[in-house]
Parts: sequence; C-alpha cells; structure tokens
Amino acid sequence: MAASDTQAERATQAVIAGVTELLPTLRQRAQETEDARVVPAESVKSLEETGFFRLLQPKSAGGLEADPVAFFTAVRLIASAPYEALLLPDSAIATDQARKIVFVVKDDNTVEARAVTLGPLDDGLRVIREGLKPEDRVVVDGLQRARVGAKVTPREAKPAPAGGKT
Repeated sequence: MAASDTQAERATQAVIAGVTELLPTLRQRAQETEDARVVPAESVKSLEETGFFRLLQPKSAGGLEADPVAFFTAVRLIASAPYEALLLPDSAIATDQARKIVFVVKDDNTVEARAVTLGPLDDGLRVIREGLKPEDRVVVDGLQRARVGAKVTPREAKPAPAGGKT
C-alpha cells in the first residue's frame, strides 16, 4: 500500500469521525430540517467543515477520492441517527379522502378522528410526525367498527415488537 493510500484512508476516517461527532448537533436540528424540508445552512456548513462533501470528489478537484463505501458509511450514520417518534401499526391508519387519520379514544370513551402526518414505515410500524401525543389512546384493532362519536370500551393493546426501536 502506498503512503498516499494510507494518508487518504486516514483522511477518510477523520471525515467519518467528524460526522460521528456532528451527529448530536444534527439531531438537534432534525425538526428544523424536517419542517423546512431543507437542510439548514448551519448543518451544511458543519458537514462541509468535516470534509464530508469532499469524500467522493476526485483528488484533482481537491477531494479525497474515497472509496464510495466510505461515503455511504457517512451518509448512513447521518440518516440512521436515532430520534424520538411515535410509532403505530400501519394498520391503525385510515384514509379520509386525501388525508390520513387515526381514531383516538377521548377521556369520555368516545371516538374522534384525528388527522396525522406520516413518516416512514419500518417493520410494519409507521412514524407519526404530527397529530398525536404520546398519551393519546389510539384504536389499533376493530378499525372498521370505529365511528366518530361512538362510545367504546377501550382495551389495552399488546405493544407491537419494535425491533429494538424505543
């Protein structure tokens, strides 16, 4: 292995280490990113300072010309950063014309429809980005029989295995 290859590998590892150190900051900015549907300029600048954008650039253009696997490793670190989310079985989500809804049992045990904003689906569990609070009681079984305003007798559902998700 040539000395320049070793130096490039060290530079690549330094970039990945820099991205890893940046993860808490990126997590703090996650909601801002999600709301704006644009990566904040501060996050772009921070990633630029780590050398992230230079990973795949050719050396002739001032890049690191790293192995694409290193770049995808850094991307995966960023994309898979854990975050808090409400998860529901995808089967608990209904469609009401153009909007997605869930049926929520209110304190008086009547049902109301609540519009929700969905996130990704993972192992049958759907991320709920907006529209629910952690303490809300959601109808997850018997969805076809749930009617807005109807009185129900709620039963505690067995939590779905979250595959290591918390």
